[in-house]
Amino acid sequence: MGAGALPTPEEFRTVVDGLDGTQNALVRADMVFFETAHGGAVFATGSITYGMSLGHNNYDNNISTITLNVVNRFLDPRPFVMPAEA
Repeated sequence: MGAGALPTPEEFRTVVDGLDGTQNALVRADMVFFETAHGGAVFATGSITYGMSLGHNNYDNNISTITLNVVNRFLDPRPFVMPAEA
């Protein structure tokens, strides 16, 4: 994550150096993907930081690539396949 991305306010009591995403491992963007019944799937991100990351380096970054791959797969008419239970 880059400069300007901060943890949520409840995670810190005062503003000090080292809070932004270039120095703080708590600043992150979690994501999840899973297949659902009847050929569906879910992709979700758990942070506004994910969206803030899209434009980094003129959109030439891992988050933009992941997002493009997800959108292209969801546009593909082939149904998603649920993995076999372990």
